[in-house]
Amino acid sequence: PKNHQEVLNLTKGQVALGGGGLALFGSGCLHTWPETIQEIPWRFGDNRKVDRMKLMDDSANRGFYWACYSTGLGAALHELGHTFDLGHTHGGIMGRGFDDIHKYFIIDMFYKNHIFQQEHNPYYQPSNHDCTVELTLTSPTSLSEPDEKYLAELSKVAVSSDLPDFSSDQTAWKLPNPPDTDVERGRLAVNVGGAYWSRSSALILYFHKWFNDVEEEVKIDSISLQGTEIVSSNSIKIIEFRDQEGTSFHHLEFLEETDIFKLNLASINLSEYVLENIKEILIVVEDIFGNLMKSKLDIKMLNFNIK
Repeated sequence: PKNHQEVLNLTKGQVALGGGGLALFGSGCLHTWPETIQEIPWRFGDNRKVDRMKLMDDSANRGFYWACYSTGLGAALHELGHTFDLGHTHGGIMGRGFDDIHKYFIIDMFYKNHIFQQEHNPYYQPSNHDCTVELTLTSPTSLSEPDEKYLAELSKVAVSSDLPDFSSDQTAWKLPNPPDTDVERGRLAVNVGGAYWSRSSALILYFHKWFNDVEEEVKIDSISLQGTEIVSSNSIKIIEFRDQEGTSFHHLEFLEETDIFKLNLASINLSEYVLENIKEILIVVEDIFGNLMKSKLDIKMLNFNIK
């Protein structure tokens, strides 16, 4: 197979789906996954090519074992994100950035033949190189003449080390992904490509009930949408706006000490974010205790001019 469509034609079945508290992910690419925790590092550097006639290759057309594992692990995390009420985003893990999940776990390397951890890698083959280095010891530069007793000439020393093979006929161990255009990438301290949560996704996870101790007496149905007004019995922390495809295009966050219990959406200017073909948007509201409310809203109910 030469492209992803031909790979799909040879695939009898595969699933990647998440939502409603359930995430499903197929086992078609488990041949590229580690069998033990110790294998994880070198699996991210496994530069063997996948035999597409025998094995499934879901690697975003990169074709290597490491890439197939990276895409599979990232996609599983993506689907798991849906079970925690996350929508799609234009960048990051909830976009197509999950292909770059390997960049979160390893240091970006630039040489070609990079395979991790000899101890846990059955395919590791050391490349030994002997080289000879001449070293001459001289005294530090000073105003006075150097004392002869501090000068010594060292004989030739043979140095042997395990060095990577830099043969030019090998394929680069990783291929670059298309650049992620999300503006939030510029705020990252390290280059993890698309392996990050967008701001709104991170906030939803931060306040989510699954990751916090929530008292039982906190009401589940504490948030409602009355016309265009959001009303909550607890402090509102984030409001996310999603298009008809479920992709986040804007969000509001309230992280200051001042509590917000009501907000009229008609007062929010969304004109620079909403496209003209959108007729309905999805509102996702989360309060300080992780209670979530999702509601659709006709775009005509909001007072602004669509682009």
